[in-house]
Amino acid sequence: MKTREFLFDNYRAFLIVLVVLGHFIEPSYTETAYLTNLKYFIFAFHMPAFIFISGYFAVKKSSPGKLVQKLLVPYLIFEVIYYFTYENIIHKETELDLLYPKFSLWFLLAIFCYKLVIHYAVRIPYHLPLAVLGGLAIGFSGMASNFISIPRIVYFFPFLILGYHFREKDILGRVRRSRYAKGFTAAAVLVIAAFIMYLALDTVHLDVTPKIFYGRYNYDFLEQTPLTGIAVRMAAYFVGALLTLAFLFVMPKGETPFSKLGRDTMSVYLFHGLVYNYLKDATELLDDVTTAGNFVLLFMGVLATVYLFSRKPFVEFTNKISSLDPAPALRRDTSA
Repeated sequence: MKTREFLFDNYRAFLIVLVVLGHFIEPSYTETAYLTNLKYFIFAFHMPAFIFISGYFAVKKSSPGKLVQKLLVPYLIFEVIYYFTYENIIHKETELDLLYPKFSLWFLLAIFCYKLVIHYAVRIPYHLPLAVLGGLAIGFSGMASNFISIPRIVYFFPFLILGYHFREKDILGRVRRSRYAKGFTAAAVLVIAAFIMYLALDTVHLDVTPKIFYGRYNYDFLEQTPLTGIAVRMAAYFVGALLTLAFLFVMPKGETPFSKLGRDTMSVYLFHGLVYNYLKDATELLDDVTTAGNFVLLFMGVLATVYLFSRKPFVEFTNKISSLDPAPALRRDTSA
């Protein structure tokens, strides 16, 4: 029997709370410095970390048919669910255009593409520097920012490669077995504390939108010159990788009360956007979170949302649609 790596369950549980919180503060984060800093903190590393973890577990190859079943089928079904929710419940005008993912569904397309190509990409010499260059180059693109999520897919690809090599080369295991393991943990704590202090003390970054971490927008949209855009994106890569690894080394390694949530993050990820979009477009509840009391209420709402969509009915629904098999003929055994 395989031993479950609870460290990654704990990490995913932490990250999914940040995902929901990062979305729920979106309508009002520009109103106060502390919300802007919270937005910076979350978006600097939460998606890089999620994709790093996907890369870590991408070492085992999956067949194209299995990837269609587990990723594209849920993508298509939730695109329809979001479309009908937008049109009939929120009354938000939209189109059912499968080439432009709604809300956070781009992540399913990204993981599908990543798992299709990762085992070929890592055979290319200097693939990690090339992936970083690709992420910098896509910032010059004039394509629609959400078209098949290509800009995001290209931008975040280096984090997937990093996670892949962490497992392939057993870097995490080597660090754990090293006599310097405690030193790595101490350094990780210092990195996290230093970033938080930077956000608290620096004021210059408040004039720069946290959208620099999204990977979705080009340099022109962000009102950056080419040189500034490249420099800022390189800094975003560095901060994202550093924080991803720092939190990796401070996460609890054993089973915790939150480990189960870490196994069920996909249902939370897919469903929470329906609640968020309703609150954002059909109510004014997210428009004023500037006071401490309102933020506490919002955070409680975030925890309630995470708890709700990690419950059995939503997890089972997500698992069921991920096991639908539209084309058995596509499957073939690639484990040999």
